[in-house]
Amino acid sequence: MKTNLLFLIFYLLSPLAFAQKVFDLPTAIETAKAQHLGLKTSALEVEMMRQAEKNAFDIPKTEISTQYGNVNDFNIDYSLNISQTFNLPTVYRKRLAYNQQQTQLAEKKRTIQERELVQAVKSVYYEIVFLYEKETLLGRQDSLYQQLVRGAEVRLRTGEGKALEKMSADLQLQEIQNQLKQIASDLQVQKKELARLLNITEAFDIADKKLTKRALTTNIDLTQHPQIQTLEQAVKVQKANTQVQKTAYSPDIRLGYYNMQESRNPNLHVAQVGVSIPLFNAGRKANVASARVGEQVAESQLAYQRQTLEREADKWKTQYERSQQALAYYETIALPQIQAIEKQLQRAYSSGEIGYVEWTQNRLQTFQIQLNYVQELANYNQIVVVLEGF
Repeated sequence: MKTNLLFLIFYLLSPLAFAQKVFDLPTAIETAKAQHLGLKTSALEVEMMRQAEKNAFDIPKTEISTQYGNVNDFNIDYSLNISQTFNLPTVYRKRLAYNQQQTQLAEKKRTIQERELVQAVKSVYYEIVFLYEKETLLGRQDSLYQQLVRGAEVRLRTGEGKALEKMSADLQLQEIQNQLKQIASDLQVQKKELARLLNITEAFDIADKKLTKRALTTNIDLTQHPQIQTLEQAVKVQKANTQVQKTAYSPDIRLGYYNMQESRNPNLHVAQVGVSIPLFNAGRKANVASARVGEQVAESQLAYQRQTLEREADKWKTQYERSQQALAYYETIALPQIQAIEKQLQRAYSSGEIGYVEWTQNRLQTFQIQLNYVQELANYNQIVVVLEGF
């Protein structure tokens, strides 16, 4: 018994018991799709519209009435009257078509929300990766600055250095440490945002800690953009609505059955057929005219959104090209030179050609270039995320 208890305590206190979940990007995206409350709500709205399609065949209530009493003489008579009003079949077809177009519009709106959610997850995920990468580089800078401070302290004690050198080194170290604190805070903020998108509350981390250049594999085709397709669907909805409004001019059919039981003429049967014809159509004309204006509004919104997306796509393409050029500079010129400089610095310092201060200052310059490269790489990946949304 004691052995089992000790084993349980050991297990609960082991690192595995406190292990946090780790998400890579595909897993994070799938988790968001499955658990995001906004997306679940959109799915329910689509299902609601599917169920609402059935109200296209909503038939008015059947009227049943009866009479009981003296009709022709002192004997008790009674009658039964049953009637039902119907629209023409074309009315039901057009209502169904309108409801189905509404369902498709809800589905396309859900597609927009899902794409925006995926884009947000990608953006936050890559921002977290960038912060980890930046934290690593600044951590290396922090180590160098600490060495610089210690060297300045030694030179100050031996009389080889000056107080200004020590003060400058201290200030630089404090600046780096302040940046590291800011990064730690930014990481917490971005992780909370990712947790909100994934709709999770438990502790987690991401699998990637080093930035890599993301390839742009999708071609921009605005005709397939969800916003364009949604607005095209909105035009179809408005056109279907116009057709529904026109059905108000259609006559209604009324069918009935009348049965009367009286003393002199028992069991009288009468079939009834009637037609309701719209004679006063001012209101109906106004509804049709309003529906046609609704078509024009939807078409105008579609044209405006096309123009907006074209301008946005051109802007991000330009930024993509600029960022590619910047990365090409770092990858083909700056980073290879940094490697060569670092090797030369190490040889020069080992041979005594340069002193510790000069070595440290040159190393800090190479770190800054590396940091600039990481920042540009992060910007490039965010641009790719945006372009993937087109």
